[in-house]
Amino acid sequence: MIQGEAWYVIRELPRQGLSISEISRQAGHDRRAIRKMPDDPRDPAPYERRKRGSNLDPYKPYLRERAALGVLNAVKLLEEVRRQGYTGGITLLRLFLHPLRPAVPVVTERFETPSGQQAQVDWASCGRIWHQDRLHPLSAFVMTLGYSRRQYVEFTTRQDMETFLRCHINAFRYFGGAPGEVLYDNLKTAVDHRELSGQVVWNKRLRDFADYYGFLPRACQPYRAQTKGKVETGIRYLKGNFLLGLDVAAMILEELNQEVVRWLRETADVRVHGTTHERPIDRWPAEAVALRSLDGRRDYDTSYLCHRLVSREGFLCYRGCCYSVPPEHAGRPLLVKEDADGRLRVYSGQHCVAEHRLAEKPGSVVTAPGHTEAVRALARAMARNGRGAYLDSHGISEWPRFSWPEVQVRPLVAYDEALGLVPAGG
Repeated sequence: MIQGEAWYVIRELPRQGLSISEISRQAGHDRRAIRKMPDDPRDPAPYERRKRGSNLDPYKPYLRERAALGVLNAVKLLEEVRRQGYTGGITLLRLFLHPLRPAVPVVTERFETPSGQQAQVDWASCGRIWHQDRLHPLSAFVMTLGYSRRQYVEFTTRQDMETFLRCHINAFRYFGGAPGEVLYDNLKTAVDHRELSGQVVWNKRLRDFADYYGFLPRACQPYRAQTKGKVETGIRYLKGNFLLGLDVAAMILEELNQEVVRWLRETADVRVHGTTHERPIDRWPAEAVALRSLDGRRDYDTSYLCHRLVSREGFLCYRGCCYSVPPEHAGRPLLVKEDADGRLRVYSGQHCVAEHRLAEKPGSVVTAPGHTEAVRALARAMARNGRGAYLDSHGISEWPRFSWPEVQVRPLVAYDEALGLVPAGG
């Protein structure tokens, strides 16, 4: 585009009798640009790209008529216009139909629940944290009560079933009771699968847990996260307030959980909620009396259970650490139970044969008094008797000593005589 001082210079050259080619050489501009110069340099003529025709143009009036009748299925219309001679593809047809489709507004109905009826539960990913000398993914278990909007938050390094249920128990203790129902996303620890009819098949352990505490588990519809919008909003508030600017990787997990409880009581419970326009702590008394009382019942058993084979040295491996057991159980599979109090108990049938404090560092070797001495005594007995010592339920026993029968000693010539190789007496 030729503008400014160059425009005035070029407009004077034709008056001097110069041709377009000569003006182009002197001005240094293309001849086509000189021919398209506007009459007024302040209002240059915009460049208009020549529009090309479309294969669909002859059929657009027909398509508009069909769209007005509500026929907007591109596959169906493609068949109709192809019978009329259209040779193009469906993409061009869809681009034409798109602005003709009526806009469908997305409407979501707000669902409020009575006090004590519902709580919503979900996990939130919160970065990583150093725990037990290793870097772990950090997750936050969040339970939000539907009426008061009070929350319970607990940070963990696991999302397995045992941790999931334990966080529920801690939340029920925090609130002083359990709600009538708990709404979940389609977590594997909650929903095992859905049948073809859409019926939810619950995880058996969660179903047993819900029966124990007397609440009804409910599941969101797939791809409908807004169904549990209360807990989703609570997670956004947690990340945008408590976690904002907080270096969780430099904190201890126990310290982080203490800080979030303090934040819940001093900040989250006393702010004016954007939906209810009330403070959660002010709506809490009405919800507290409606929760199902725990009735002083014992906590549901959320222990980890598995079987481990005891080695010949009298140790079993669990989570990367070795724990001693009495040597008479060497070579046998035993039941290992990790309790919520951090104790590891080993069972043979119904009998607890060993108990240890759970090791904090991977690769640790944990022994109990008496186990090492028993192993050494067994090793000495086996060394003394060869393979003449064995283990039974009574401890170390010895095989009875074996005595070889006496055999007559004969000269070798006697065997030759018996085979007829040499004459007898020879």
